[in-house]
Amino acid sequence: MVQAQFSIDEIVNYYFQRYILYVTLCGMSVRYSVIAWLNGTWRVKRSGAKRATSVHSTRSEAIDKARKLAKKDLTGGTVVVHGVDGTVKRWIDYGKKSLPST
Repeated sequence: MVQAQFSIDEIVNYYFQRYILYVTLCGMSVRYSVIAWLNGTWRVKRSGAKRATSVHSTRSEAIDKARKLAKKDLTGGTVVVHGVDGTVKRWIDYGKKSLPST
């Protein structure tokens, strides 16, 4: 039987770092959607997430939070603002950030 050369943690860490580098270089940005909810609240939801990142009482509060999250993101983010009827009202793109120099 052949002995494993690397642990599972090392392999996962390696591929995670490669993925982050790929996402950064390709300019794939994270999307934050501002969505109206049935009870009158507004939710900020990150692309791919099952649950809301945050819940707000007004649309402007939700947009402010989504903007802060998008600006803070490593790859630069996009904010998609939806109307009460679900249609896209506005796109705000913060673009790809440059890699830190080494």
